[in-house]
Amino acid sequence: MTTSRPTIFRFVPQRPQRRQTQREHELEIANRRSHAATVTHMRKASLHLRYVPPGETRSGRAEKPILLNPESSALYPKKPTSVTGGHASVWQLLASLPEMEDEDEVVDLDSLVEVLSRGEPISTAPGGNSDAFNCYAISITSRINQVLAFARDVGIPGLFFTPFFHRISHPIAQPTVVKSSSILSSPSAVLNWELTSAALTDQGAALALVSSHVVVMCLFLPPPAARLFREIAMRMMSHSMLLLRNEIARFPATQGAPYKASKFLILQMYWLYRAESTARNFAAAAIHEKMLYRFIAELNDEDVDFKYYMYLCMMFWAVDTTIMTMKRDSYDPRPHGSKIIARLQRLAAPDLEYLPADYKYPDCIINHEPLRSVLVRSRRLATLMSNPLPAEVCADPIKRFNVSYFCVIQNFLDTLTLMDSYFDTTDGGNPFSLPTGGQKYLYAGACLTIVLVSRSLIDVTSINGVNLREASHIILPHLRRICELVRLTMTPFERTLFQELRLWIFYIGTLYEQRLLLKRVDPVETWFGDMLAIEASASQTVDWQSMKQILQKFLFSEFMEPHGEFWFESWLKSKNM
Repeated sequence: MTTSRPTIFRFVPQRPQRRQTQREHELEIANRRSHAATVTHMRKASLHLRYVPPGETRSGRAEKPILLNPESSALYPKKPTSVTGGHASVWQLLASLPEMEDEDEVVDLDSLVEVLSRGEPISTAPGGNSDAFNCYAISITSRINQVLAFARDVGIPGLFFTPFFHRISHPIAQPTVVKSSSILSSPSAVLNWELTSAALTDQGAALALVSSHVVVMCLFLPPPAARLFREIAMRMMSHSMLLLRNEIARFPATQGAPYKASKFLILQMYWLYRAESTARNFAAAAIHEKMLYRFIAELNDEDVDFKYYMYLCMMFWAVDTTIMTMKRDSYDPRPHGSKIIARLQRLAAPDLEYLPADYKYPDCIINHEPLRSVLVRSRRLATLMSNPLPAEVCADPIKRFNVSYFCVIQNFLDTLTLMDSYFDTTDGGNPFSLPTGGQKYLYAGACLTIVLVSRSLIDVTSINGVNLREASHIILPHLRRICELVRLTMTPFERTLFQELRLWIFYIGTLYEQRLLLKRVDPVETWFGDMLAIEASASQTVDWQSMKQILQKFLFSEFMEPHGEFWFESWLKSKNM
């Protein structure tokens, strides 16, 4: 029995034939692509010295099936076809990774990166090459295709479709979800993916892009595979930085001469900056940040949209860097952010007038600026989550976009303002011009508490149930140190006057301790819980409803978990209060 071989040539008319529908023509084009890929793979297979049967590797070990096939390539995502379903599981995407034969296996990473940069296929990668026509600056092997699919199906949705966006939206405005693919209905998410796809045509930008996603992907891989991918990312970043250095060397050496960088060069530098920031290598990230701000500032006027998009991206990482390091960032993005927020406020303010006015009146014990204004705006966000946008606003994508990003960007700016006030206090200053040291430290503690609450409500980047921006383990030790200073410096009169404010701070700290108690078997230090029990007993606040009334005077949301109704009273009883 003879085996059928595909025809070497296949000609397809550019326009549908007379009796052919548009759908039939599209299917014919798809068949042409499939045929071309088949011929290409046959040609490459003929170059191998030994035939490897499907399902086996050259080592003889059975190979896991590849999740992504030519019909669902990351470079050609399917169009949304359903409004039901959810995010593609990261474990489904990573299940297709090949098993490591030996944890001590030696991989020639230099050769691997060299092959990537030449645009040649990697013979050890399973499933062949997803870029059969070599249209991109690097070889889109199945392994690289997995990284891109991870970015499209997991990384970008986790970044742009946060719980905050879902909760403020009316049910009719649920984003389009593909059952086994991606969520790319947001304008920013679509723009991010378009920049990702476009960057693959530039070698330096493509290497930086892939490495930035690999750094995130490594967080979910088993140790042997994570080590391999992490080393690959480092090699790719090194190669990208070499190309970047050669490109920058062409710029004029004259002092003060403008640097007219291309968009690809800026994106390449940004993805390197993002990869270093994600890996918590803040010293290297600061070098990229310095050059980025200079290049972005010198973009032409016709690139104003791209310019402000990059400023928003830099603001995102500036906030995270400030909190993760508990130090001021080298560059303050607020001058640029204030221009963006002023325009968004004019567009979004009319659509927020329906909110109950209670959020405008927090407890009068906080009466110093800018803390009170920031507290009012944070209370508005919590109120918005409990009172979603009207259906007519959600039905308009532009209005929904304006409101959502107005809230997020305003929260970024407020977070930087709060952290500045905290740093001023710890550096020996008195940013709120308070009369005593006890009040000064108490206000600094209130700043950190607002940051904790706002990050738990808004600044969430969740991938497979893991919040990559979780920073409570960094903020809580600083909050405890401030609270101890408050205890040492406050007078008895001030303790009574600011008792409810201290109760609120201790409750938020205890809430995070309760999260750890639910997740970990090891003993958890409950300093905030002990202080909450003491203060609640002294003020006779021993039931949940009384405590909730105090919390609502400051900043509280029903969406904060674990909910106090389930643990507050039992916690006090366990402390014999």
